[in-house]
Amino acid sequence: MYDTSRFMGFMIKKKNLYFMDCFADKDFIEKAGFGKNATNTLLQMHMIFKIHSITQDQIQFSTLNPDSLKKYFAEGKIIKHETLSKDEILLTEKPPALQKKVFNTPGIFGENTIFNRIK
Repeated sequence: MYDTSRFMGFMIKKKNLYFMDCFADKDFIEKAGFGKNATNTLLQMHMIFKIHSITQDQIQFSTLNPDSLKKYFAEGKIIKHETLSKDEILLTEKPPALQKKVFNTPGIFGENTIFNRIK
């Protein structure tokens, strides 16, 4: 079974590094049967990916790594956040400040993940 979640996103280039900011497609969620009122109560959370390569049939990326973030915080570096569980950290920093901190610290991303297009 495949995950059929649908996201919107945009690419960002910073110092020859590429990132993607993704968020749930609220229109798609509403068309899937959720009413507008229910859809409006969903938090518009973003996922930030570091892009390593993109081809027509494949994308290679990494996500923020909770252990790397904890180490970053332990070094006294601050990104506003809430710890939801052992492996879940919700970053609450305002977007411009968050982007600056994340883009200047590529080491907080984890291992590469590869998605291949299914034909």
